[in-house]
Amino acid sequence: MKKTNKQISKAAASGKKKPSDQTLQKNLVSQVTRLFLLLVIALIVVSGAFMYFSNMNTLHEMTNVALNSTSSAVERTLHTLEVNAMNVAALETIRDAGASKEEKLAAMDGVRAQNQYDEVGFVELDGQGYSNLGDFDFNDQLHFQSTSKGNVFVGEPIINRLNGEIIIISGAPVYDEGKIIGTVYIVDLVDSVNDNR
Repeated sequence: MKKTNKQISKAAASGKKKPSDQTLQKNLVSQVTRLFLLLVIALIVVSGAFMYFSNMNTLHEMTNVALNSTSSAVERTLHTLEVNAMNVAALETIRDAGASKEEKLAAMDGVRAQNQYDEVGFVELDGQGYSNLGDFDFNDQLHFQSTSKGNVFVGEPIINRLNGEIIIISGAPVYDEGKIIGTVYIVDLVDSVNDNR
């Protein structure tokens, strides 16, 4: 039997390598695997970005809460220091222009011991003052300069020139019959302010 031209051309056309079903299946599996891997990578990137921004949001909110809490605590502490200085200035013995130095020292020492302050003192309007630590000239001290003008004072933390500890000084004017007769000051250790108030 002889093959006709049509049969030969069909055979020649079919002689072109036609991919087998197995090859097509391998290509299909390879394409699906690539798409699956791309999908997994995309999901990892998207979920990572979501988690990053979610955590950044949470961190931002936590930072704001901490800052607000710290700010409130500092404001309360400063207010407490102001009030404590005004309370000392309001003591009857301190306001009494006729009270002796010893009487004022005894009253201030009671306040110092009760509140565990480092120092509580009284300053005359000429800048000369005294406390449980002795007599001093306060003319160059910010708390005296401020309180002698009628202001309540709370200073920044400083190093105590007597013992090297970090302290905060608060002060208030002392009034007798509406007139400033002196000032008081409280020296408190920064550690005790942070821990106890």
